[in-house]
Amino acid sequence: IDGTFTPNTSLVVFNGGDQSISAASFNILQLSGSGTKSLVGNVSFDQKITVDANINFDLNVNTLSGTTATDTLQLSSGDSLLIGGSSPTGIETFTPAIGSVVVYDGGSQTIASTTYHHLVLRGTGTKTLGGAVTINGDLSVETNLKFDLLTLTLTGSGFSNTLTLSSGDS
Repeated sequence: IDGTFTPNTSLVVFNGGDQSISAASFNILQLSGSGTKSLVGNVSFDQKITVDANINFDLNVNTLSGTTATDTLQLSSGDSLLIGGSSPTGIETFTPAIGSVVVYDGGSQTIASTTYHHLVLRGTGTKTLGGAVTINGDLSVETNLKFDLLTLTLTGSGFSNTLTLSSGDS
């Protein structure tokens, strides 16, 4: 699609299999269907991003940013959020459902100070906590990276928490 897209009070839905999301500003964005929804440019939003169940949302190395004081990013059960660059910014409320996974998969990255269900750290370089982090599921630190702890809380209710460190981690 060529031209200029100007958000207002509209809802934009990406519904189907694997899809690419070009650089744009959205008001409300919903990711539905199946497969992977990949950012191929920087994306900002004004209210909310909802990721329906069993979707992989891949930011690649692009920036995802909220633009108002009440922006929400909501993950559903079975979702994966893959962050290859910097953490999403400007998000007031991050809601990861039980069974969702956030994967930091890039070079050196700062892990956003928030609550996660499952958290996976992979790639290279150093992963540094940007503040207090709560993990209600599992934490996996994969091979050949450094993980600097600041404040980390593992909590559980009706399931076991697991911390997995692969060889070569520090």
